[in-house]
Amino acid sequence: MDLSYNRLSGTIPNEFTQLRNLKSIFLNENRLIGTLPQGLKELSSLQDLWVDHNSLAGTIPEDLGDLSSFLQKIINNEGVLYVNENAFTGPIPLSIGKASSLTYVDISDNEITGFIPDSFYDLDKLEFVYLSNNTLAGTISEKISEMSSLRDFWVEGNVMTGTIPNIQPGELGSLAELLLHRNSFIGKMPESICELDLEKLFADCEELSCSCCTSCYRDSV
Repeated sequence: MDLSYNRLSGTIPNEFTQLRNLKSIFLNENRLIGTLPQGLKELSSLQDLWVDHNSLAGTIPEDLGDLSSFLQKIINNEGVLYVNENAFTGPIPLSIGKASSLTYVDISDNEITGFIPDSFYDLDKLEFVYLSNNTLAGTISEKISEMSSLRDFWVEGNVMTGTIPNIQPGELGSLAELLLHRNSFIGKMPESICELDLEKLFADCEELSCSCCTSCYRDSV
């Protein structure tokens, strides 16, 4: 069912959850408000759920039970989760680390709070991570070095702190874009990161000394 790029308004009807054979729901680029229907976990055939670029809000429904099972249902065959540019609140659920098929996560431009869960760094197939423009705090875990498929890691526009982890030779070999600006990172960019010769490396260079950044932002948040 593809209703994307219309001017649909209102909420997502609960009746969607009665369509047990539904495999795809594309509601992106509309004017939808409200929350995700509580019964989405019942759609056992659902593979695609695209709700980005709306005005949806709230947290992930509590009655979803095992979130990892839910995520496995809503990601498509390439492991994509699009919920960006809404008004979702609350933390990234701890159980996201069990959604092992994820290759692409975009929850940017919401109102997500809390920390990046340690389990997030267990997603070794994850290639594209866009967490920009939320209110995420905490640090970047040293476990990021274990994300062997990672290509883009965007966390700009949050309230993250601490230093940037050092990596060992051969780690993060696929990384091309690391966007760290508009946070409160401190210290010095590790030489091991500089040696990756990234296409994009953005940082607040007054607080986080960086001789190899491709763009420096002098005014941090």
